[in-house]
Amino acid sequence: MLRACSSLVMFLLCPVTVLAEAPPLVEVPPFVTGKLTHLVRGDVACYVTLQRQGASIDYYADFDVCEHSEWIGAKVKAYRRKALVLADVCEGNPDCSETKEVNLVYQLTLITETVLEISA
Repeated sequence: MLRACSSLVMFLLCPVTVLAEAPPLVEVPPFVTGKLTHLVRGDVACYVTLQRQGASIDYYADFDVCEHSEWIGAKVKAYRRKALVLADVCEGNPDCSETKEVNLVYQLTLITETVLEISA
């Protein structure tokens, strides 16, 4: 739905309301943790799979994240932010201008277990 003003002056002063076709993304925590089980370089993004609470969950990720294949099997922290990626309708065509907003993993860090020894 679009509301437009009749004159150029009114156009500059009048707010335009556009209803989005897709609902907005839900706010997500800035990071998630889990066991890294898969990294796959795709047409649109790197695809990351984390094992979390017994379930495998897939995430879009920056292509640089796919460089961490040596971390598969390790516990990681995946940092996320909203970003635009190529839309599904583009079917991987890099010349397509359609995009969609996703929660993109932009960084992985290893979670290391620290064991403290307390002497009595």
